[in-house]
Amino acid sequence: YSALVIKPGKSIKKCLEYVSVKDLKDMQKYVGGYIEQYPRPEFANFVFLVDEEGLLKRLPRNELAQELYGVRAVGNVLVISKNNWK
Repeated sequence: YSALVIKPGKSIKKCLEYVSVKDLKDMQKYVGGYIEQYPRPEFANFVFLVDEEGLLKRLPRNELAQELYGVRAVGNVLVISKNNWK
């Protein structure tokens, strides 16, 4: 299924990428480590996934994810449909 990767940075053109995700390994690849769900109840149809060790790795703040979805995270944010979250 398709997912959206939001990379750190300010340029929508350079920081948004649609990717194909098949399994947990793909999700981990796109966030750069073990996944952690970032809760956003107001976006009930989506699941936001981040690298659970992003702060320890000192990844850059993801200002674009915060601006678009209110996700205050570091590193890549993977956005998938709730229908695909198991």
